[in-house]
Amino acid sequence: MKRSGWLVSVVLLVGAVWLIAPLEKRAARSFPTIPLVYGQTDVTRYLRKRGIEVEVVKDVRRDASGAALYISLFDNPSDSFSLIKIATNGLTRMMAPGHRAFLGSNDVFVAWYGETGRVVHFQNGQILELPRFALFDVDPGGTYFVIGDKPGRLGRVQFPQKKVMIANDVMLDSVFVSQDRIYVTGISYVHSSSGRTKSLATCLILKDEGDDFRILERLDVLHQLKTPV
Repeated sequence: MKRSGWLVSVVLLVGAVWLIAPLEKRAARSFPTIPLVYGQTDVTRYLRKRGIEVEVVKDVRRDASGAALYISLFDNPSDSFSLIKIATNGLTRMMAPGHRAFLGSNDVFVAWYGETGRVVHFQNGQILELPRFALFDVDPGGTYFVIGDKPGRLGRVQFPQKKVMIANDVMLDSVFVSQDRIYVTGISYVHSSSGRTKSLATCLILKDEGDDFRILERLDVLHQLKTPV
């Protein structure tokens, strides 16, 4: 069908826009909105229809405005790394400084992984070594980063060595910014009286107070992702 490529594009962009909706509003409504879910098959099919031969993709991120998606490919390490930008005006291939790179505003790379994945390079020349198996993410605007480890830490891209511990029971994985609030998400676990362990989708809402970050609210939701039919 000729409409299939266009439809996948719309699904990608609408899915990204949903992520920007203020979390406090969605929490107040007990999450009644079911987000559009897209996977490897949708993304790779979209890219192949536009002449990019790929079997799987490494990562999908959105920009700060929610108007574009950035897709990291599994490129040959001996070759240059690249990102695919999908926006309403088409598709663009961008050269990247590492196998996983993070863009800030104006399509500027603010951080990227080194060859081993244990070191993160920042635009200002500073380097940060990650704990083993730690997760790392930068907000779409390129201002803040999180390190997913125990304890979890939040920092500013301009001053990567000055990271702050914000949670010791949450495996942080993502960070977003809306207005003057920072939203950090991750997974936490609770043990019931029956001995069973349940996973919770956790969101920390913080405010940047200059020298420190203040946690304004914590939201914990039972982690139950339903596959749409």
